[in-house]
Amino acid sequence: MPTDQPRAREGEGVPRRWPPALLAALFTASLALLVWAVVVAVTGGFSLRLGPLQLSSHRLLRPLLAGLLVALGARRLAGSQAESVWERLGSRLHALSPALVAVLAALVVAVGVAHASRVAGGSDSYGYLSQAELWMRGQPIQTEPLAYSLGRRVPTIWFAPLGYTEGPRRGSIVPTYPPGFPLLMAGAGLAFGRQALFLVVPFCGGLLVALTYAIGRFVGDRITGLVSASLLAASPTFVMQLMQPMSDIPAAAAWTAALVFGLWGSGAGPALGSGLAVSLAILIRPNLVPLAGAVALLVLLRSGPRRLRGLGAFAAGLVPGIVTLAAVNRALYGSPFLSGYGDVRDYFALTHVAQNLVLYPGWLFKTQGPFVFLALLAPLVLRRAAQQKPGHPQPPLMALIAFLGLLGAIYALYLPFENWTYARFLLPGLPVALVLAVESLRASLRRIGAGLRVPVLVTLVAASLAWSLDFAARQRVLELAVSEARYVTVARYVARTLPKRSVVFCVLHSGSLRYYAQRETVRFDWLGSSQLEPLIERLERLGFHPYFVLEDWEEPSFRRRFATETPLGALDWPPLARLEDPGVVSIYDPHDRERRLRGEVLTTQPIE
Repeated sequence: MPTDQPRAREGEGVPRRWPPALLAALFTASLALLVWAVVVAVTGGFSLRLGPLQLSSHRLLRPLLAGLLVALGARRLAGSQAESVWERLGSRLHALSPALVAVLAALVVAVGVAHASRVAGGSDSYGYLSQAELWMRGQPIQTEPLAYSLGRRVPTIWFAPLGYTEGPRRGSIVPTYPPGFPLLMAGAGLAFGRQALFLVVPFCGGLLVALTYAIGRFVGDRITGLVSASLLAASPTFVMQLMQPMSDIPAAAAWTAALVFGLWGSGAGPALGSGLAVSLAILIRPNLVPLAGAVALLVLLRSGPRRLRGLGAFAAGLVPGIVTLAAVNRALYGSPFLSGYGDVRDYFALTHVAQNLVLYPGWLFKTQGPFVFLALLAPLVLRRAAQQKPGHPQPPLMALIAFLGLLGAIYALYLPFENWTYARFLLPGLPVALVLAVESLRASLRRIGAGLRVPVLVTLVAASLAWSLDFAARQRVLELAVSEARYVTVARYVARTLPKRSVVFCVLHSGSLRYYAQRETVRFDWLGSSQLEPLIERLERLGFHPYFVLEDWEEPSFRRRFATETPLGALDWPPLARLEDPGVVSIYDPHDRERRLRGEVLTTQPIE
């Protein structure tokens, strides 16, 4: 039947549907360019060398304009498909998150193994490594030969290197640090050889990244876990501690494992696992024992109707760590309630609070940027978001916030320090803070469409990652092993040059010279101003030759302490040898002062 209306062409008036894979690729490219622009804006530009290839970018405008153009083009092509494309990308990321976190954790372990310092230097690394080797031999109490020979005429503490204190017997010294981390290293060393001592921290770092993902998964979803784990892996504080054999990352991993077990389920098994993890955490760092209360609250909230059973299983898990710690304290310090640190009142005081409330937030801002402070919104934002989803279980915010609050209170009262690296004390709470920050941001952005929500989220996360990585690069965190190598260099020089019957007066090198050079050391910071010269005379009568090994920043302290009582305190003669890089370390022979007064020409040898 004829009609007056023209016949419509096939498909006319119907928007063309582009392949979803193409649209997803365009949206992904726009996000990548946006991230590029954010990194340049935060860091001022970057240069990366990948073998013979070098990627350099220092101009914000190019990636920003390119990203905007690609985003506008993709949005125009997508039309009504845009929302479904974003959902498709989110679903893919959600599915890939476990694999991506596994790769991230493996990468963290690899970086830790490749770049970590394997040096027993300073106080912490020497204290932990040497204590681990004592546990491997079953001899945590050492007899100090010189202190024993001199008897009660001199305090044993003068001969205790950094990380050690007087022991229970005359002339004995014992480790200062808690036994948890050294016992972990000792177990690894006995099972896999001495080099395994240095692998404990990298593997705990990888575990901490995976556990952060798990907390994010329980509080939010896989994407929250992935983003939180990525932010932790980029944290300068985390990376700094990954580089050295210290207890911060193992302690954080133990506390985070306790939280993960607590979030896991309501049975006695998870509660017992949580208690065992807290047991290990207390053994590693006993001053954080109040955090056990927050974990117990978490177990209580997650145990359902069988709360007493859950709390009983949790309490049973605490027993091994508490009993072990009490036994070690009694053996080394004379009482289950004493530690190597001495009187707790010397470290915790209300007078510290005002200064620490400035220092710690400042360090967090400096290392993490403003992103981490979004965790402060969690009590309001996440509770409101949970109320809008009545069918979904609410995350146990009360317990997680109590955990962060107790950690903050402990270190608000603690002895103040002036260096950003002491933000490491907050590592046990950083996974929880990052998870709450990420989930608070995502909950706040759910009111807007995915076309705007995803770019905003990616921009803020990319800015936080760039902030952290830029700070870590400027602090040369990955080059820590280069700086730490000076302990070995100086000790090897001492071992091959100075007589075996030497006594070295030092502080920072008091452990490393024992560890690598097998020389006796005296801590000059324990001596009174009038005690240096009489002690040197006593040691010389026993046939020992005295030397001073001083970092450049230790020399002013040495002069202030001794120069008014003895000419040796002035250090007014050339050093026997000097290391110029990395760091400046000088070796002084007190007998050279007499040679200089006699007119002899003294030359300083380079330490190589």
